[in-house]
Amino acid sequence: MRGERPARLRELIVGEGLEALIVEGPANLRYLTGFTGSAGVASVHADGRGRFYTDFRYETQAAQELDDTFACEIVSGELTDALAAAMTGGRVGFDDATMSVRRLSRLRELVGSTVELVASAGLPERLRAVKDEGEV
Repeated sequence: MRGERPARLRELIVGEGLEALIVEGPANLRYLTGFTGSAGVASVHADGRGRFYTDFRYETQAAQELDDTFACEIVSGELTDALAAAMTGGRVGFDDATMSVRRLSRLRELVGSTVELVASAGLPERLRAVKDEGEV
């Protein structure tokens, strides 16, 4: 069931006119990717790609827990820097209810005018509100 979640989220991303969505927060990451650690961020793209970023402390855990939809990148520096480096352009959503002002400012600084960062709170929560067979 968990493998269907990224595909369902992609439908919402496309419906919102986004190229990608940044997903953070333990509940949303666990629901979407299976990752139970405390340091990670994911990007889900309208074209079907999914990326997960974490640091070296979670390399083994990420390899064991991540849904196979997500390519994992072990980041030696800041997660925000790696996330920004992978953004190629277009409209990218972020959860303005959970993303820190510091992370948003840093992202805007790094992506410049090539990426339009769009407040898109609640997309993963829409999926979580409707329980799938495994959750029931």
